[in-house]
Amino acid sequence: MSRPIQRQWLQYNAQGLNYPIGWPLHCHSHYRHQPATAIASLDSKPPSGGDEKASPSTSRGDAKSPSPIVVAPERAKSRRQEPKSGQTKAPPAVNKALPPPPRKRSARNPSKPQQFQSKELTHFALQSPTTFSVVSASALKRERPSVWRHDYLPPSASWLKRRLVAVRTMLTDESTYLSPRYTLNSLLRSPSPSPSTYFFDLRCNPFSAYLLHLPHSRGPVNHLHLLQVATTPPSYEEHLWHPRLPWTITVRSMRTNGVLISDVLGNIYSQLILPIGSQDYYNQDMTAEDRERIETTYKVRCNGDIGLLRAGILRIDFLGSDVGFVGLSRSWNGMWEIRTVDINQAEMES
Repeated sequence: MSRPIQRQWLQYNAQGLNYPIGWPLHCHSHYRHQPATAIASLDSKPPSGGDEKASPSTSRGDAKSPSPIVVAPERAKSRRQEPKSGQTKAPPAVNKALPPPPRKRSARNPSKPQQFQSKELTHFALQSPTTFSVVSASALKRERPSVWRHDYLPPSASWLKRRLVAVRTMLTDESTYLSPRYTLNSLLRSPSPSPSTYFFDLRCNPFSAYLLHLPHSRGPVNHLHLLQVATTPPSYEEHLWHPRLPWTITVRSMRTNGVLISDVLGNIYSQLILPIGSQDYYNQDMTAEDRERIETTYKVRCNGDIGLLRAGILRIDFLGSDVGFVGLSRSWNGMWEIRTVDINQAEMES
């Protein structure tokens, strides 16, 4: 009695028809189909057509003339051989208490230029007062502007460096002791000792104040006070400076009677509200701490005003909160120092 067809198919499918092509051994002779013979017959089988007749099946015991069986060679080739148990490698033990080892970076080929290299160009994104700017690392290493005072140092500079620069400035600058000695008008002279009040805010136009006070004015200032000469004898050019300002304020007069008090106050205000340049903000002397301090002062001054925010950072922002005008005092080399106080710790003169 012949076995059922389904059972024959199960035996046939389980006896290695999906063996690899180079299988060297034959199955038992009573199996109807031999895997090696069936796979080898694929090379000699002509392409199947509509008029071709299938070859007759042989007897069960004949293993040399099997019927042609189609087996996909791609499937046999793509079958992966599982690695032996002896060839498997256990993963290395990792100590979770230790930090992971650093990644190895591949060496760059200097012969192939790269458009962007993180070591040569580092971008710093900063929300600029006027626009969103991207600054390269080379911008932070460029020299300080030529219009800055040569003895200016940012607030982040050390005390020793400040003293060395001050001594060098006194030794190298040309002395002006042969020039006539000027006496400052009492309305501009800073009181001694320094008062606990200030007379007006340098961020505001002094002529727009309803009641403007000056040192030794003994009340509100009027036009007669503003038309007085700033020095005795009269001078046609005055140079003012502030320790926190990298610029020198120059006051010139086109009048024949010399520089007036109104000229001094007007030039201080007009030159402090000038916008700064990119080189004033990004150079080798300005640190990230200095830029953060200036940006904070700029935001406090604007107080959310869109018009002031669009104007950008001004020179007055370098002063921080020391914008309470106290007066002028004599300085080295024939210059006048602008004396200010912190408006958060002093009251305005009324």
